[in-house]
Amino acid sequence: MLPMAASAHGFGLNLGGGLGLGAGGDKEKTHVEGNGKFNVNANAKVGERDRGHDGDRDGDREVKAKAHASTTATGITKVGNRIKLTADVLGSVGATLESKLSALGTTSPAVTTATADYKVQLTGAKTQAQAAIDAATAINAGTSASTTASIIDQAKASLKAARDFLKAARADIMVMFQFLVR
Repeated sequence: MLPMAASAHGFGLNLGGGLGLGAGGDKEKTHVEGNGKFNVNANAKVGERDRGHDGDRDGDREVKAKAHASTTATGITKVGNRIKLTADVLGSVGATLESKLSALGTTSPAVTTATADYKVQLTGAKTQAQAAIDAATAINAGTSASTTASIIDQAKASLKAARDFLKAARADIMVMFQFLVR
């Protein structure tokens, strides 16, 4: 018969020669240990995740929300800067087309409207893109998750408006270009 002990927290076994093995713990961890030269410690969680003292995962959510917010803010800034750059390029193209059309002495009402309108649309795109960038910079590590979500929604709405302005400006520039090509 082997010398053995058992309790509510685990069991033990003495194999002689100074070697004893034991296993025990509560529902959240199991501990295996040997005596002498043999020493192993292993912890394994069983059952519920460790959720802190109050059983809540809000701390994890806050950390994840803040990490997500910083990458989202970076993404919004990149998109906003890209929209501003596109608006600048379209402005340059529009100015070139405008000078070519004025050299031709164009009197078409559609071209006249498009020539005036593309500048307004590009200004709107730049303004909305800058508003999105400004909103993204307002996000910081101390901002609550609900405030961060609200700021991100506002920035995304500004980016959508900026894209709509760019789309309208492209349409106006295409009217000018098509008149020039005909």
